Amino acid sequence: MAVLYRDGITALRRDGQSDSYYSAGHTIRLFMHDLPTLFDLPTLGPLPQLSNRIRDLDPIWEATTKSSCRVDGGWKGEIDALLAKLLGALEEFFFWRRDQLPKKQQITEEVFRQSDPKRWLKFSLIRS
Repeated sequence: MAVLYRDGITALRRDGQSDSYYSAGHTIRLFMHDLPTLFDLPTLGPLPQLSNRIRDLDPIWEATTKSSCRVDGGWKGEIDALLAKLLGALEEFFFWRRDQLPKKQQITEEVFRQSDPKRWLKFSLIRS
């Protein structure tokens, strides 16, 4: 963890090099990814990229636009199998989004709470 932090700071100090911000950002991203384990916090499993999840909806959407319920840019009549498939996929997507994104935010907030220098100073004084 210390090496990742040092490398990120070192990359930021390389003035004039176009890759310094990229290197620093990448290193800090790796550091932040591993930081919850330092505090024994839960970590997220690998999440698919949002763009990949949305890409998976593309062929379903294309098929849905051919539905007999699609009339003049709107939806009319009963829901057929194509539309039901799209609505099911959308529902799954939004459940996934609801369940995953708040967890990531909560873990990040807890990392910053637990890494507060005042908290660690107090903890070290208690143990002394």
